[in-house]
Amino acid sequence: MKKSIVLLLSLVVVFSSCRRDPVEGPRGPQGPPGPPGAGGGIVSDIYTVRESDWIFEDPSYFGDIEIPDLTEDIVNNGIVLVYLKVDDNTFTQLPLTFYESDEYASTLEVISFPQLVSIVWTDSDLLDGGTPPQMDFRVVFMDGGAGKKEAGTHIPDTLHIDDFPQFFGGR
Repeated sequence: MKKSIVLLLSLVVVFSSCRRDPVEGPRGPQGPPGPPGAGGGIVSDIYTVRESDWIFEDPSYFGDIEIPDLTEDIVNNGIVLVYLKVDDNTFTQLPLTFYESDEYASTLEVISFPQLVSIVWTDSDLLDGGTPPQMDFRVVFMDGGAGKKEAGTHIPDTLHIDDFPQFFGGR
């Protein structure tokens, strides 16, 4: 009996000295730099195309967004994604079609060039239906190395918008 009380008291002392919230120790030394050309150059910004910016070239309107950092290499080997802002914190990816009725729609598409993203608005009747309104677009682009991974690196099966607060402002 005496041995079990001593053992029990020993366990109480051991477990009561453990912390659930460890104190952070001093910062360690900086790790080595990554390999050159490993990519990771991801850029995201919001651009406004005002009503006065749209230019009609039969049968479509074009709204150009100048992006000096969008290189030919990114356009040819990387990724350029464009999203339309549809609400305060809600974006939807282009291409996108708005169905105004069963017989009439307007489509937004994207053409990417070095230093330029062109938003294309085309109405289904291919006529000038009037200048599109002011719209905000999020343009995200990354170089060709940004999506590459080292051998043996695990990529999760699913990703969530909260995993990328730097692009979508978190929630």
